[in-house]
Amino acid sequence: MYAFHTLNLRTCALHQTLSVDKTLETAQAHGPSKGHLVLEAWKTRGIPRFLQLDNDAIFCGGYKVKRILGYFVRLCLFVGVELIFIPFKEPQHNYQVEQLNGLWGGQAFWRRHHFRGFGDVRR
Repeated sequence: MYAFHTLNLRTCALHQTLSVDKTLETAQAHGPSKGHLVLEAWKTRGIPRFLQLDNDAIFCGGYKVKRILGYFVRLCLFVGVELIFIPFKEPQHNYQVEQLNGLWGGQAFWRRHHFRGFGDVRR
């Protein structure tokens, strides 16, 4: 299971969606109304002036081909959002989101709660 997070660091407002995979197609199609994940978050939280991103390939465009701007980067630039990428292999720069990831990744959560399937996890 994968959790996508949009976190407003000033207000601590969180928009989160869950998925069974972490592909660009899933990120684009995931959300309560099967819309684009970031557009769903921006509808409820507003379009940010700047956005700090994880360096995951689905957001930055990948690492194998240099000078390629991924779909998400192009979308942000199109609507005027300034992008800030955290340094590679330095998750401490993204500690607020890493703390959220720790809630899902921690074995204590999965030992306390038992789910029959992905639908139960989402509920």
